Amino acid sequence: MGFELVIAVKRDPLDREGVANDAAPAHAPYTSIALNGIATSAAAQEVVDKIDELFEAGTECIIVELQSIEASDLSGLAALAEGIMKIRARGRQVQLLAHDRALHERLVQMPKARDWLMPFTEPKVSGARRSIHVDRASTDS
Repeated sequence: MGFELVIAVKRDPLDREGVANDAAPAHAPYTSIALNGIATSAAAQEVVDKIDELFEAGTECIIVELQSIEASDLSGLAALAEGIMKIRARGRQVQLLAHDRALHERLVQMPKARDWLMPFTEPKVSGARRSIHVDRASTDS
């Protein structure tokens, strides 16, 4: 068994390009891929192929989220990291996010992890959260 893929398509609600009659856009500029399962080299190649497909379809940025990963050794994760580095070398924006501190610490040891691995953070909020964006016009004249 390899990774289980769950792909969440995210777009800016203010981005109306390609939208007709409030329909979904022709492509999603931001995509999140959630991975769960066993990290094998074959599964990593499937994920890399899927990332390539998403970029070919018009996605601009991809975040690969490692949610619940079983990795007895680092070979599968190393294959995934290598594939991501190759994609990034072609000018594509793709980052890896580990939700587990122990997994993040293992990934940090890989070559060039700083380029493709997002920093580990643990949310301090235990209740409901929401993000609010406020634009302020300058009142200084």
